[in-house]
Amino acid sequence: MLRTLSVGSLLVAGGLSYLLYVDRLSSVAVTALEWQLQLGAPLVPLMGVLGLIGLIWSYEREIRALFRPAPEPQRAPGRSAGMVGGGRPSLQQAVQMEAGAHLEHDREGFPIMLVLTGMPPERARRAIDLFFGALANEPLPGKLRIRFVGCPPSGLPRHHLVQGLARRHLPTVSLHAALAGEDVDVLFR
Repeated sequence: MLRTLSVGSLLVAGGLSYLLYVDRLSSVAVTALEWQLQLGAPLVPLMGVLGLIGLIWSYEREIRALFRPAPEPQRAPGRSAGMVGGGRPSLQQAVQMEAGAHLEHDREGFPIMLVLTGMPPERARRAIDLFFGALANEPLPGKLRIRFVGCPPSGLPRHHLVQGLARRHLPTVSLHAALAGEDVDVLFR
C-alpha cells in the first residue's frame, strides 16, 4: 500500500513538473500554480520528496537485510556429539541404526555423504530423519549429499522429503536441498 502511494506521489510530482515548467498556459497548469501559491511551498519537490521517503520506508526491511550479518547456526544447549549430552546418538551411531545406510567422508567434494542402499521409502525416510537428528548435535558442513542406490521412489520428490526432514531438526539453519540425478545435495548457507 505504501509503495503504491509512493509511486503515485512520484507520478504526481512528474505530472506537476510538466504542468508547471513545460505547459504553463493550460487551465490545469494555472490551477496547479494557484495551489502552489496558496500552499507557500513548491509542489514538485514536496511530492517528489514524499514519494522518495515513502519508497525508502517501504523497502526498509530489504535494505536492512543487505547490511545484516548472516546468523550463526544455533545448536541446542547441553547436547554432545555422542549419546551422553542429550540422549541422542552420534552421527555414525544414528546411521548404523538402519540397515543399508552408511556414511562416507570427503568423497566427490562432499564432507559427508549418506548412502542409502536398497531401502524402501519408509526406511529411507527413517534413516534420513535419524541422520538429521544426529547432525543437529554436530558442526554443520557447508554441504552434504544423500545418495539413493537402488531405492524405489516414494510419492514425494526426494529433495522435498530431505528438505522437510532437515528443517524439522535444524529449524534455525538456512538450507537448500536440490536434486542431482538420483541424489540430493543439501547446501547450508
